[in-house]
Amino acid sequence: MQIGGWKITHCLAGRFGLDGGAMFGVVPRTMWARGLPPDEHNRVPMVMRVLLVQGHGKTVIVDVGSGRTRACWRKASLRTIAASH
Repeated sequence: MQIGGWKITHCLAGRFGLDGGAMFGVVPRTMWARGLPPDEHNRVPMVMRVLLVQGHGKTVIVDVGSGRTRACWRKASLRTIAASH
């Protein structure tokens, strides 16, 4: 994508899974599972992306992050809710 003198490219930064019920709320599972099938723990696949912005002699990476440090992923209770790949 080009905006003014800036070229913007999105790049894959990681994959993870989140609970489908939490992601889609009151939408019935039968509706969202057709397009985004959950795993055996009801998690749907998600991705994280960063933006690579280039122009005017500069290169910038825009990364909003994924919250607190990944140390929280070590907790067994969180690993069953959100899977990090």
